[in-house]
Amino acid sequence: MKYYIGPLGFEAKHPSLGRRFIERGTLVDHGAAQWSWVVGQGPPRDAIAADQECYSAMVASQPPWSVQYHLAAGIVPAASTAMPAAYFTERYNDGSPVVRPG
Repeated sequence: MKYYIGPLGFEAKHPSLGRRFIERGTLVDHGAAQWSWVVGQGPPRDAIAADQECYSAMVASQPPWSVQYHLAAGIVPAASTAMPAAYFTERYNDGSPVVRPG
């Protein structure tokens, strides 16, 4: 599983060094020895998937349209990745739609 750390960064527990903060933009590869201690703790919600395995795991745990992925990674997006139409509807605080004249 590979992913880039999102804009908020990521804090994970190292077995011997305690809590470690991983800076945003860092590529984490669970197959590499240097990141073996992160397996089971990620990816964070705001991560950017860098392979199909990571993308599929993230889509399974959150709304598909909210999952970001690296375009050059060759990831095949889920069928339901379009954002819901209601997300784009401008609404008042009471939930009623805004109607603009003309």
